[in-house]
Parts: sequence; structure tokens; C-alpha cells
Amino acid sequence: MRSALLIVVGLLSLSLIGILFKHLELGLIAILLSFILGLSIATIGTLQLSLTFLLVVAVSGLWIVRELKQRHFDISVPGLVALMAWIVVGIISVGYSYGAWNPFVLGTGKAWEQGHRWIGYQLSGLAGPVMTTMIYIVSAKIIRSRRWLAGIWAVALGVLFVVAAPTAFSYISHPYLPWNMPTITRATTAGTPEMYLAVLSLGLLLFERVRWKQILYAGLFVVGLIGVFSAYYLNTWFGLLIGCSIVFWQSSRFRFVLLSLLLAGAVLLAQPAIAQIISQRINSGDALRPVLWSSALVIWQTSPVLGVGPGNLPSYMLFFTPLPWAWLVGGLFDAHSVYLTILAETGFVGLALVVLFQAAYARKLWGKAKSIQNGFQAGVVAGGLGLFVACSITAIAASGLFAVSSAALFNISGIAFTWVLFGTAYGATTLEAKPLNPI
Repeated sequence: MRSALLIVVGLLSLSLIGILFKHLELGLIAILLSFILGLSIATIGTLQLSLTFLLVVAVSGLWIVRELKQRHFDISVPGLVALMAWIVVGIISVGYSYGAWNPFVLGTGKAWEQGHRWIGYQLSGLAGPVMTTMIYIVSAKIIRSRRWLAGIWAVALGVLFVVAAPTAFSYISHPYLPWNMPTITRATTAGTPEMYLAVLSLGLLLFERVRWKQILYAGLFVVGLIGVFSAYYLNTWFGLLIGCSIVFWQSSRFRFVLLSLLLAGAVLLAQPAIAQIISQRINSGDALRPVLWSSALVIWQTSPVLGVGPGNLPSYMLFFTPLPWAWLVGGLFDAHSVYLTILAETGFVGLALVVLFQAAYARKLWGKAKSIQNGFQAGVVAGGLGLFVACSITAIAASGLFAVSSAALFNISGIAFTWVLFGTAYGATTLEAKPLNPI
């Protein structure tokens, strides 16, 4: 408890220093550091508020006020209109849900058996997109020099290494083939920090020209790669594969073709293992995902245009899914797909806006890495886009990219961290077009 309080004091001190010196980049570093915390500081009913949530609100709000005072308020970032429109659709959907609540869903209180139709859950469901959009804007527009870009990225890689290193080192001490040990204790992080570390460090590695830095980035990449492999989460494996492929494509077409040939050879050699993995997954809890997906689609059909409202999907799952009650209470109350969650909660209008945002972001960063002279900047852009695509892939069958959980006000820590990376990756593309501030 004492160490947690010391960390909190340190984070708040960093934020205060940043505010006093008008360099809110330090506030961003505080947000990055808060990724390692899951500290609840307030509880309202069954809703928990996190330190990260308050930091995001405070730092973003102060930055926006400062920009307004200086009369050069510019929040133009890729896909912002689509994101803001999605938030507006979510607000309208919440209002509509109270007037058109499905009569089969209880929704009479906060508890599970009452369907927890409570405004706190709807506010929480809306808070995720709002906060991530705020931090995306701030982190994209706040980058004024390579020094601060390097500082934020160094902190990000450091946080990811601290989270990922124990898993990798434990695996090195006691190596195993995950598919031969179906009863292993799987990583609680699902290999997500490890995937982040591998993709981001690969981007820096492929564009770096200094040998000792190449060695450093290669080491970070190996730690992330081992962590993802040992975690044994297939959606993270696919995310890593696609994300790294995007990074290779941006660095060199030859490297991309070589990687593709190596992967094809590895697939041919690993056919027995692949067959065993598929068999395990069919006979494991993964077989429940199609049931959850079909349940989400049934819920969406009750309100196809606007959805049932952000934060309301768990309430509807209690009635519309055929899974046993005990399983729902144990955690199987969402769609286990970010896109299906968005579809069910904000309708096809919301999902279309989300896809428009993804296209706008990818289009803005695609091909930019090669045109940037500075190797570090190019690596940040390539790694950022690779991570964006990787998170888009993991979101298909699990969590990733967007904060769509009903507990967003508490769980936003990791998602805020992710959007800081997306924002700074875009910000790195703008440094070439403006004078570099030495501070």
C-alpha cells in the first residue's frame, strides 16, 4: 500500500511540474506511468473511478484551456470527426434506450439479477470513447520536439518492458510448448503488453542506423516475442503477426516478401502443432465465442440503427444469451468482440463511424515512415501504425483498440496508454513540417 501511495504522489508531482512549466508532456508521461496501476480511488454504487481517468481528464482539460487562451486551438487529427460523431451517436443511443428499453430485460437496479439498468453504466460506457478521444488529441498535438517524442516513447517502452519481462524471463527459465501443456496458467495480460513491446520495438529496429540502439531494440523485440508466444492467446498471436507484417511492409518490400516466405515455411513445418492447437481450441472455452457473437447479433437486431446504448450490452446479455447464469456472472457477459459490442451498443451507424476513423488514421500514416528523414521518427510512425493494425485485429475476437467496457472508468488505464501511442505516432509525422523546438 505504501509503495502504491508513493507512486501516486510521484505521478501527481510530475503532473504538477508539467503544469507549472507549461510543458504538459510531463503530464503525458504521468499518464503513461499510470498504465502499471489499477488503483481505484472512489466507488459510486458498483462504479469505480481510477487514478488514470482523473489524470486524463485533468491533463487534457488543462491543455485545451491553455490552447484556447493562446488562440491557436487546433485539434485536427486523423478521423476526429468520425470519433466525435460516434460519441454523439452513443449519447443519442443512451437517451433512446431509456425510452425504448426492451421489455424482456429487467433493468430495474444496479445488481446483476436486476439487469443493472443504471445511468452509471451508461456514463461509463460513454466515458471510454470520450477519454480516449481526448488523450488522442492531446498526445497528437503536444509533440513539439524529437526530445519529447523520444522521452514519451522511452517511458512507453520502459513500462511495457517492466510488464513483459517477468513473463519472458520465466519462460526462458522453464521453456515449454504451450499447445503441449493445455493446463498451463495463462497470462492474465493475454500477452497484450508483450505484443505492444514487440511491434513498437520492431519499428524502431528496422529504421535505426546506430548499432548499439539496434541491439537494444532487438533485445526488446525478443522479450516481447517470447512473452506473446508463452502467453498462448491466439488473437494476440494474430495481432503480432499482422502488426509486424505492417512494420516490415513500411520499411522494405524486400523484407516483407522475405518475412512472408519465412512464415509460409514455418506454417508448413508446424502443421502438426497447428492441428493440435485447433483441436484444443474447439474443445476449450473458445468454442463459446460463437455463442456470444450470435447473442450480440440478436441483441443488435432489437435496435439495428442506434443500438441498445453504450454500457447496456451486459444487461441485454443476461436475457438474450443461452449461456448459464453462473457463466455470465463469471465474466461471459460481453460479446468478446469489440466490433460486435460497438454494433450492438451503437448500431450500424456507430460501427460505420468507427470503420471510417480506422480508415482515416491508417490512410494518414500509411507510407509516411519512408518519407521521414530521422530514423527514430520513422520508427515511431511505422511501429505506431503496426500497433494500430494489430489492435484492430485483436479487437475482432477479444478486446483492443476501443474502450467499450461497462467498467471503462476503472479499466481505461491500458486503453489511455494505447491512445497516447496512437496520438504520438501521428504527431511524429508532423515534426518534419515545423521547426524543432529544442525543449
